[in-house]
Amino acid sequence: MKNFLLFLLFIASANISAQYAQDFKPEKTSSITVGLLQNATLIGAEFETMAYKDIGVQLGAGVLGYSAGIDLHFDHSIRSSSISCQYFVNNLGGDRIYNSWATQFIYRGKKWLTMRAGLIHLLSSGTDYTPNFYDGQIHGFFFLLSIGAYFPI
Repeated sequence: MKNFLLFLLFIASANISAQYAQDFKPEKTSSITVGLLQNATLIGAEFETMAYKDIGVQLGAGVLGYSAGIDLHFDHSIRSSSISCQYFVNNLGGDRIYNSWATQFIYRGKKWLTMRAGLIHLLSSGTDYTPNFYDGQIHGFFFLLSIGAYFPI
């Protein structure tokens, strides 16, 4: 009887461990985002990877510029929403180069949707830049929006 009980315990533990092995899927730690008004350009794409538990590092490129940034995720997952600090360089041709930084809230849905809202501040511009503001100076912050899709890889 004792051997029979040991045999049943062995079968049950093997079955439980086999179920656990089938259910376990490693968490994806990188993603590619493609969207409209991404990277402060009309169309852009970004690659992000988790550098630490809830800190992501991203590099992006768009039609007229590129960016680099750090994201602080609300959860330990690439699929979670985050707060992002980014540095942008936009080149509109010639000597019209704009350097700016932005702070954004990035919303990420459970499947693929991503949206951003934040503030961008122009740090410097090329000599070919003519401000369109009331006193000819570069002022303050501007609102930044984008929408797109992200794909964990």
